[in-house]
Amino acid sequence: MITEAIQTTVGAIITNTYVTIGDEEIAAPFCVHSEQELPPNLLKEGVHSFNYAVEIMIVDTLPDNVKTKVDLVRAAIEALAGTTVNSTQFLAVNYEGDDPGFDQESRLYGNNLRFMIETKTR
Repeated sequence: MITEAIQTTVGAIITNTYVTIGDEEIAAPFCVHSEQELPPNLLKEGVHSFNYAVEIMIVDTLPDNVKTKVDLVRAAIEALAGTTVNSTQFLAVNYEGDDPGFDQESRLYGNNLRFMIETKTR
């Protein structure tokens, strides 16, 4: 599944990587990711490929640390195109942008990366 492939890829860069939500007591740096399945690409013969909207939120105590991790994660996710990870065959990976920010309450910096991913297998 795509969730396991994203977890494996991002977890190799940021040890504290979680699916959808993280523990409230988690210490920075950490990463949270989610994958939303979109309508598949259909051909006359049936399903050709699957589409996913993927969001990866990276959080750390310093903005420079976030920027460094964002660059590493973005490169790793984009490099998935044309590969197979955890039985998920990646056809295309498109970077859709990011949303950097700062949370006053927690005093942590974050950046939410957005990707559109097309896979041959779920």
